[in-house]
Amino acid sequence: MPRALLHSALGGQWEHLAASSGAMKQRRRKKQMRIWIAALALAMTLPSTIALAVPPKAIRLEAADAQLVGVTLGTAIPGYTGKGYAGDFAPQGAKIVFTVPDAAPGVYKVSLRYSAPSGDKGYDLVVNGAKFSGMLPKTGNVFATQPAGKVELAAGRNTLAIERGWGYYDINSRVVVQLFSLLTQEWLFLPLGAAVRPLVTIN
Repeated sequence: MPRALLHSALGGQWEHLAASSGAMKQRRRKKQMRIWIAALALAMTLPSTIALAVPPKAIRLEAADAQLVGVTLGTAIPGYTGKGYAGDFAPQGAKIVFTVPDAAPGVYKVSLRYSAPSGDKGYDLVVNGAKFSGMLPKTGNVFATQPAGKVELAAGRNTLAIERGWGYYDINSRVVVQLFSLLTQEWLFLPLGAAVRPLVTIN
């Protein structure tokens, strides 16, 4: 078949294929653009659910600065912070009361630095009058840190107390770190995948 005739016969098909290829590329570009737009919209919602910044400064409450009821300040067990620790919560009614004088309203993570030399010990955590119980695993004659849950603090002055429970343990300090601000409605610091279920709500 002469070249001119062959070109004439196939020319229409080549043009159709070229047009189809161009349309496919355009559809792919539009699809990629929709994906990018959806990803950008999702990213704009992340600051309210996932922390993007450095954790706020922890508030450390030392036993030596707390109100001691039925307990005394000790220094015999090494490794404590501050001026000593409160122990040993043996008498009925024994407790240590910490005060946060000027808290920002929000959800806080609480941890305890403690010693339980003789075995696992139960304790009661009281936040502004609301009480729940926790456990302190055996440590031997050293201090360890135990998470005590998440609580919601009101604006201003708050009290956090450790009451006797089973007794026969020592409390060195308590650390509270704000996780969620009720003023800005934003998470301040939260490890990815962590669930927040406030254990105590303060009205």
